[in-house]
Amino acid sequence: MLSNLQPLKVYASPIHTAATPRAKQETAASVSYLVEQLCAGSQVPEALSVLDLCTGTGCIPLLFANDLTRKTRNLNQLEVLGVDISATAVRLAQSNHERFREQANTNGLGFNTAPITRPPGVKADSQRDKQKITLQVQFVRGNILQAESTAKANVPSLTHVLQDVGRTRWDILISNPPYISPAAFNKDTARSVRNFEPKLALVPPGLPNRSDEEQGDLFYPRLLAIADDVQARIVLVEVADLAQAVRVAKFAGQTGSWDGIEVWRDDPSATWTETIEGFKIRGSGNGRSVFLWRREAACWLPLNLTKWSR
Repeated sequence: MLSNLQPLKVYASPIHTAATPRAKQETAASVSYLVEQLCAGSQVPEALSVLDLCTGTGCIPLLFANDLTRKTRNLNQLEVLGVDISATAVRLAQSNHERFREQANTNGLGFNTAPITRPPGVKADSQRDKQKITLQVQFVRGNILQAESTAKANVPSLTHVLQDVGRTRWDILISNPPYISPAAFNKDTARSVRNFEPKLALVPPGLPNRSDEEQGDLFYPRLLAIADDVQARIVLVEVADLAQAVRVAKFAGQTGSWDGIEVWRDDPSATWTETIEGFKIRGSGNGRSVFLWRREAACWLPLNLTKWSR
């Protein structure tokens, strides 16, 4: 099944994908908007690292890498790691990675350990034009809900994964986790989704003594804890709707870690429309993602974004 994330072509298994397939175009809008903000910033570092959790088909980090390496002026090195608990999803992401490499090579961009030249149409200083961008992408299996690996664990913990890849600090964390509560899955999810998409990709694993709402929100406190552990300066996480987005924004506010907290709608490029419970809501459409940044990343972003800090 071909996913239309132009200009990329990525494939999703109709049965065993661990990526939430419901809102591909809206997901792409959030990722592309983040890239636009980074490109508009004045001091994006020459080397960036991006950690994508619950990566599924790998379409999110591949889209991010594609857009950023095509549009940025400053970047010399980009390292991307996608992690998913599903072995099938990781294989599919790796396959999409290979397709992406082929597309990039066809377009004259090169990929991975081979340096890629700055694409046509991106102007920069003559000295900068002589430089290359080195891009490295990996997809691996890991359990992000498990803090540490155990002897009985079939899937390594995220801590173990990061130690294996040799990087424990990441600049940007992105995630489209399972976020549908059990009741919403049974009541509101389309039959075609229930029949053909793995529940693992849609509904967080069941835990005792949790309300239905808490069950749907299960991944977000863990993702925020991981963001602190890896010292991420920017976080972008997808959500089901505006109500969940506001809850996640509250979770982030309670950590005291973030200097900027926003909710982005389906099309975040539109101007902000309102403030809900102290959080700026940017764009038009349904609530789609929550965007967080630390003060250290303020210089990476344009002033029209950072002046909205909560």
